[in-house]
Amino acid sequence: MLARMGLLYTMAIVVGGIVAMLLLGLVWTVYRSVVGQCSTHAKVLLGDPEVLAPVMREAEALDPWARAHDFEFQGLFQLLTPGNSPVWIALWEQADITEPGDIFLAGYVLPIPGGRVRLAAQEFVSLYDQDRSLSTSNSTASMLFPPRPGHFKQGFPGAGLDDLWRMHQDGEQALRQPFQVRAFHDDRLLEDVLIDSVRRTARHVRSYFLWPVRALGWYATQSLRARRTIAQQLARGDIRAR
Repeated sequence: MLARMGLLYTMAIVVGGIVAMLLLGLVWTVYRSVVGQCSTHAKVLLGDPEVLAPVMREAEALDPWARAHDFEFQGLFQLLTPGNSPVWIALWEQADITEPGDIFLAGYVLPIPGGRVRLAAQEFVSLYDQDRSLSTSNSTASMLFPPRPGHFKQGFPGAGLDDLWRMHQDGEQALRQPFQVRAFHDDRLLEDVLIDSVRRTARHVRSYFLWPVRALGWYATQSLRARRTIAQQLARGDIRAR
């Protein structure tokens, strides 16, 4: 009996140690990722689709939908941040809209083992000014971090482009009255717009007390925040009208 209890106690210690190591690994990964995104060495570069042919082949899966909905290809961009794997962003901008402004379709291509890449997520982004925007993503990690002030976001993991676009338009409609949002055109280079958004989001995350530890809670509860439309977030008080 005592031997069995000793064995169980030893197993509990081993399992607890493994769990602790996994949690510490997650904290370190988040810390390194966010700090790298804040770095002055973080940058976004315009890539050459011919040189990055494997990446472009993945991104081209979005092109038929983009063309059918009047989105024009703007380029293939590479996000480089210290401590993180490179991320390629294929970007389309809607050209034929009644109210001039920036609405983008972004496809995120990530490296995977074996020297390959895959199209990991898609996202629609509308700009309202340099401080306010709406993003609608089908990434499983889209709701991991709390949004920075003025950045409204909603995530629908696994959603196709048609559903994602419809929910993005519904989100815009829900924001119009309480926030008086209007379409906005940013005159900056797209590279500057992208890296500014990355850095500002990372700085907002770092503004939270003990943010690397709190990331464990955010990670555990991100699925609870997914699939909530902007209208539902407003009704719940997750987003408060000014």
